[in-house]
Amino acid sequence: MLELLFLLLPFAAASGWYVAYCTLSHSNSRKKHQCNLEYLRGLNYLLNEQSDKAVDTFIKILEVDTETVETHLALGVLFRRRGEIDRAIRLHQNLIARPNLAHPQKLQALLALGRDYYCAGLLDRAERLFFEVIHSDDKEYARIALRYLLEIYQQQKRWELAIKQAKKIAKWDGQVVKNIAHYHCEMALNLLKNSTGKQDVIKLLDQALKYDVNCVRANLIKGKLAVEAEEWEKAIQIYQAIKKQDPDYITETLVPLNQCYLKRQSGSIDLLSYLHETLSEHAQTPIFLAIVKLIQEQDNHKALQFLTQQLQDRPSLHGLYHLVDLHLAQENCSEADKTNLTSLKNLIKKLMENKPLYRCLSCGFNSKILDWLCPACRNWSSIKPL
Repeated sequence: MLELLFLLLPFAAASGWYVAYCTLSHSNSRKKHQCNLEYLRGLNYLLNEQSDKAVDTFIKILEVDTETVETHLALGVLFRRRGEIDRAIRLHQNLIARPNLAHPQKLQALLALGRDYYCAGLLDRAERLFFEVIHSDDKEYARIALRYLLEIYQQQKRWELAIKQAKKIAKWDGQVVKNIAHYHCEMALNLLKNSTGKQDVIKLLDQALKYDVNCVRANLIKGKLAVEAEEWEKAIQIYQAIKKQDPDYITETLVPLNQCYLKRQSGSIDLLSYLHETLSEHAQTPIFLAIVKLIQEQDNHKALQFLTQQLQDRPSLHGLYHLVDLHLAQENCSEADKTNLTSLKNLIKKLMENKPLYRCLSCGFNSKILDWLCPACRNWSSIKPL
């Protein structure tokens, strides 16, 4: 009988283990099923832009399965988007602290924490984390980190470091080359503020044009330097080159060109000829208004005829404003007409005050001044004159 008991002991132990295993497997399977259902529910909330409910759902998942790394990352993104940066930072820090975290997941967490610090304005901490990701063996994450690092250097106006990082990005994204041109322009403007020799400024501007031959900004700065040095012919050549670089910026050259041409003999005639030629190539309101101004100096009636003809093809508030001005300047304008026209002129002026002068072609941001870097979408040279 005792021998039989000894023989039954292994069977009893195995049976106990099997029952426990089945019970545990069933429990884990049930938990996993519940977790999957909650996860799908959370995704559904996300797709329906119900972020609050999505956060609550993902928190429940974490309570069920604290090893769900992807859920941690998704929850961190939600916290960041809701502006709860502190919670996102703590979550990603705890994730990185896990000793058994796989290398790809750690890179994801480092990148996520770097974004958290970036959004919080802790740029020095973000910079260190992005560098760690860049020096990893994952090219995809390294490229993302490089772009964030470039944005940090732009914000900090560390242009030489920005150039260094932009050159790396340019190997797979040629659009960044125009950024490098702007960085050289920024460095040139810094030298001008510090009253450094203009030769060094010109070298930087030439470098900008080397990276981007269509860098209008570089030529606008060079043209301004030429005007200040009273090198009128040189300034005219520089400003006229902008027409080939980007016709949208012709309007930015009209005032300085007028100044340069007036310094030449028969300057008004030459300028008028240039403006007519430019108008035939690029029909823009500021160009024909500049022509009107030159014609008006000789004959107000001819200027009125020319402007009326242009407005029939290209109506605009600015053109209408100048048309009223020309009518007021007519010798045969009665006092009653002058009163009515002045009221109309003031009304048009109020309408123009509400109109933006520049607009970003990338995001639609409106501005009264020419910003080379759009403050909304952070794109260079996307803001153009209207």
